[in-house]
Amino acid sequence: MLSKIFSARVIPFVAGSTVKAARMPRLRASSVFSNSFMHQRSGHSSSLFRVSSMSFSTKKPDFDEGEQAAMASAKDMLSSIEGNSLLLILESVVELKSYDEWADVVMKSKNPVILDCYADWCGPCQQLTPLLEEEAIKANGKFKLVKLNIDELPDIANGLSVRSIPAVFLVSEGNVMDTFVGVPNSERLKDFINTAKLLEQLKHDDKTIEQIIIAAEDHVRSGDYHSASEIFRQSLSTAKLTEDQTCKMYLYVAFCYAKLGDDMQAREWHAKWHGKFRTHTLNDEQQKILDQYEHTMEELKANEAEDEVLTSLMEKYDQISADPLEEGDNKNKMCQVMFDIANRYISKDKHADSIDYLIDILAIDRNWNESAAMKLLMEVFAKLGSNNEIVIQSRRKMAKILF
Repeated sequence: MLSKIFSARVIPFVAGSTVKAARMPRLRASSVFSNSFMHQRSGHSSSLFRVSSMSFSTKKPDFDEGEQAAMASAKDMLSSIEGNSLLLILESVVELKSYDEWADVVMKSKNPVILDCYADWCGPCQQLTPLLEEEAIKANGKFKLVKLNIDELPDIANGLSVRSIPAVFLVSEGNVMDTFVGVPNSERLKDFINTAKLLEQLKHDDKTIEQIIIAAEDHVRSGDYHSASEIFRQSLSTAKLTEDQTCKMYLYVAFCYAKLGDDMQAREWHAKWHGKFRTHTLNDEQQKILDQYEHTMEELKANEAEDEVLTSLMEKYDQISADPLEEGDNKNKMCQVMFDIANRYISKDKHADSIDYLIDILAIDRNWNESAAMKLLMEVFAKLGSNNEIVIQSRRKMAKILF
């Protein structure tokens, strides 16, 4: 159950509706889904993204004591109603009315947010939104549904790079945890909703956290390092953890990436661990994980030493990394060497490694060399297939990096 919730899967979607969108810094998300899941909206021009002329008053109306008492009484009555009261509906389902509400309602929300990007003219949206509203009400406050009309708030839609609707994001503490486009089947929607509920539970339930750790460790023992690393990474970004739990999870993520042959990510997570826990005294369990990580990295180093071309590229990568990207032509040089490394890994059928370098190029400059990195990524994804675990995990990485 726990591993199923945390393991994202690509499931065919019902066709959505395509719209134009521009990029806005700080509010970006990746739309990395196949165009086969979309259909073109006809009869509408780019004027769709008009700036709303509606103005919202921030001045609170004045009520006399009698009106205030009546309002308080009505609220108490609503609160006492059993089942899905109107008050619960109002708290669980929110319509975003202005750009000014974005930070408080979505990014700073204490509870997980399911952000539903829709339009009144969109047929699939009319099919999906009632399902999301029903789930939000049944969740009894574990998450809230925030509805975003892309016609009324085009700037936010553009900033999210929404190109097809319905587009749905699961946001927790300002981070995108999951996303889908179109109308998913019932199993995918159930997993998405369960993830939202679990994210809230992780903040308060120590027992749940221990169960998740046990589930992830089972994946490690069975050799399913993809699922294990994803569970640990999700938990680190959402759960309220002890210092020992946090230390162990960082080590496990580094070890899992090492076992997957992704030395770049392994080193990165080891560096994160070292930065946070350099003065931490390891217990026996943590030391064992660290020993396993170091042993696996030595094996990777021995294997890569046989490839002189890759070794030369890695040395060049290290040289360029020593200087800031902003200096001279370093940004272009870095993108080029990472692109060459990615191609080398592709030739060795080490697709996870190649994908990571290509995604890193997107993080630096998504348009570099006429979007060469994105084009090569799409070729690798097509070769592996949409249901391949590496592709699934990589799409999620892209969404987080480009958001």
